[in-house]
Amino acid sequence: MPRRSHNNLGLRTHPNAVFGTQDYHLGIVPASDTGAFEMAMWSMLGQRPVDVCFWESFGKGWAKDCEVLGLDYTKHEAPYGELPDLSKTNPDNDILFTWNGTTSGVRVPDADWISDNRTGLTFCDATSAVFAQDLDWDKLDVTTYSWQKALGGEGGHGTIVLSPRAVERLRQRVGRVGRRAVLVARRA
Repeated sequence: MPRRSHNNLGLRTHPNAVFGTQDYHLGIVPASDTGAFEMAMWSMLGQRPVDVCFWESFGKGWAKDCEVLGLDYTKHEAPYGELPDLSKTNPDNDILFTWNGTTSGVRVPDADWISDNRTGLTFCDATSAVFAQDLDWDKLDVTTYSWQKALGGEGGHGTIVLSPRAVERLRQRVGRVGRRAVLVARRA
C-alpha cells in the first residue's frame, strides 16, 4: 500500500515547537486568521469589559465586532502608522490587539505592557508576526494566525492557540451553554 506523502507529525509537534509547552491548545479552523479571531471573540467575550487596541484596518474591524456583540468596550486607537498608548489598557479587561499590523506594518515592540497579573484575557491577531517575530507566549491567551503570511502557505486555514487561562474560560462558557460546539464562526 502506498504511503502518504505527508503525515500528521507537524500537527502533533506544532504546539510544543511553537510554545515550548504542551499546556497550550492548538486548533486549525476552516477559516482565515480573521475567521479564527472572530470565532474566539464571538465565543469567549462578554464576561468582562474589553479594551480594543487598533492602528490599522483589522484591529478596527475587531472594534466593530465588539459593537455588534453589544460588548462594554473601550477603544485605544492611534492614527494609521502609529501605536496607541498600550499602557492605558486595563489588566482586568479582556484586551484585543494585532501584534503586527498587516496593512500598516506597525507592530508592538514587546509584551511588557501586558500585566503578568492580569485577570482578563489577551486576544492577539498574530498573523503577520508568528514565526517572524519573537512573541511572549506567556502573555498571549488567545492567539490567531493564518498560514499565508509568515508561513507562506495557502489561505483558507486559520490557527487558534489557547493558553490554559483561555481554555478555562472556554470550559466555563461551554458549561453555561451546554456541550455543543462553542467555537462557531459567525454566519454572514
